[in-house]
Amino acid sequence: MEIVRRLFAEFLDGLQRGDAAAWFDPLVVSEEYEWVLADPLDGQRVWKGTEGFATFMETWTGQFDDWTVHAERFLDAGERGVIVLTRQTATARRAGCRSSFPWARSGNSSVAACGGT
Repeated sequence: MEIVRRLFAEFLDGLQRGDAAAWFDPLVVSEEYEWVLADPLDGQRVWKGTEGFATFMETWTGQFDDWTVHAERFLDAGERGVIVLTRQTATARRAGCRSSFPWARSGNSSVAACGGT
């Protein structure tokens, strides 16, 4: 679990520097890593490797003003790894409305638990 906490902290630090893929430690995260979405974003469901993740983040956050994310909980999921429960908060550029929604991410899959509040 500590490795995932460290990688998430590196992800947040990288975001501050404009490098969303900073957390890709080649000793821990495979370059064949895939970020898979339940619903396509910009016509794409699968984003591969460091470059793909960076492009996904640029595409995702580009829809919003003042986008932020923070971890609410880290859960030990046994053989599935660690599930990170996060909360994203942002203002949608097109609609102009502010939203805050949960998101769950495990090492093996992306589970959207989205619902605006």
